[in-house]
Amino acid sequence: SVAATGGSTNAVLHLLAIAHEFGIPLELDDFGRIADRTPIVADMQPGGRFTAADMYDAGGVALVMRELLKRDLLHGGCRTVDGRTIAQIAAAAVETPGQEDVVPIERPLKPVGGLTILRGSLAPDGCVVKLAGHERRYHRGPARVFDSEPACFEAVKNQQIRPGDVVVIRYEGPVGGPGMQEMLSVTAAQLDAWMAAFMYPLARILALVASAPMPSWPTPVCGWMPGGPE
Repeated sequence: SVAATGGSTNAVLHLLAIAHEFGIPLELDDFGRIADRTPIVADMQPGGRFTAADMYDAGGVALVMRELLKRDLLHGGCRTVDGRTIAQIAAAAVETPGQEDVVPIERPLKPVGGLTILRGSLAPDGCVVKLAGHERRYHRGPARVFDSEPACFEAVKNQQIRPGDVVVIRYEGPVGGPGMQEMLSVTAAQLDAWMAAFMYPLARILALVASAPMPSWPTPVCGWMPGGPE
């Protein structure tokens, strides 16, 4: 469902932790493989038009289940917390007439899910990249490296970040953070600064790379490393 709705990359972090606690085999690369075969069927923010409350009004996550089951992308026999199986919940879905939040899987918003897993010199153990809502798959620019979120935040406040930059924030992972806190201030401050200068369209030509979760909106390329180097 995370892949099919363009959901948060935080799901990777939390689902890996839950699977570990229960002894369920689950690896970082599994998320990439699942996303590669799962179309996006929900037009959800930040990449789309609607909120989670809108989806609820449209008929809820049961509509997403219904569409995914058409291609056997869910295990319909799995029992949920209310005692019913996924297939039973999907069969009982009540769709609000005229809703535009969830689309038929035969006509998906995008053919693949909203995230992918990359590996390279910056992230030898892998990183999560949000794709939902973004069309560009390539970015090249000068690296602006900061050793903490506050240091990057100061650079944003002082208008030292330019469109096209690759902003790299280090030492904010589970050890350096500590605790891998989500970094909201940098993206919010950068958006505010560019909106104040009537430069909002330029916010879409910035790349962010960090060792802790970072909201992808409004940037086109945003990756974080759940197992990356501190």
